[in-house]
Amino acid sequence: GDLIATIDPTNALNTLNSAKLSLAKLTEAVKVTDISNAQNSVNQSYGSGYDAISNTFISLQTVMPGLNTLLYGQGTFLSDQQSTYLTLTGQTDRQQAAVSFDTSNTQYQNVLSEYKSLTRQSATSTILQVLADTYSLAKNVANALQNTQNAITFVTTSQPTYLAKDGVTAQANVVAWSNSINSNVSSLLSAQTSMASTENALSNLIAGTDPLDIQSAQLSLNQAEQTYANYFIRAPFDGVIGRL
Repeated sequence: GDLIATIDPTNALNTLNSAKLSLAKLTEAVKVTDISNAQNSVNQSYGSGYDAISNTFISLQTVMPGLNTLLYGQGTFLSDQQSTYLTLTGQTDRQQAAVSFDTSNTQYQNVLSEYKSLTRQSATSTILQVLADTYSLAKNVANALQNTQNAITFVTTSQPTYLAKDGVTAQANVVAWSNSINSNVSSLLSAQTSMASTENALSNLIAGTDPLDIQSAQLSLNQAEQTYANYFIRAPFDGVIGRL
């Protein structure tokens, strides 16, 4: 029938055009350049992952020997020999720091061996595994540093005259090492997230759009078309309107 009246269809038209655009994007053929760009993003993320691993081991070259000296050196602030002058609680805190260091140091030797065999050209699966192992190591070292920090804080607070000058130095060193390792932990986690994200984006491009997503977009378009059509009132049959 003929058009009788029109209700302002602006919003419905915008919704309709948006639905058309969404469907068009889903059904558009994947461009070769899109896949190439996605692959480049993957490569860059693995390069960043390798850098994060390398930077962590640069930090560990200072942290691990430093912690070892602090806990097991001759006459150092938390050494075995000096710990006999600590209170029972101080000895317990020192022991907890030592145990967590020993655990992380064993892990350090294992992961360091993996890192020495790693290059930027290593298989992505290898880089991914070493990254995961380095992240686990860095978190454990951070925990050992926190335990060491706790021991130093307790000793310097409860026994202020105990090797006071060495305590200040030990405190400053552990804080610096902790800041460095915590930054490495953050970088390693960010690299893991980026690698997973870029790999997923590339896989989705290669696989193409999920048919269910296309079907859903088509249904949304059909609904938008019907809604838009409802803004136009038409006569049920041909004729002349006598009165409104």
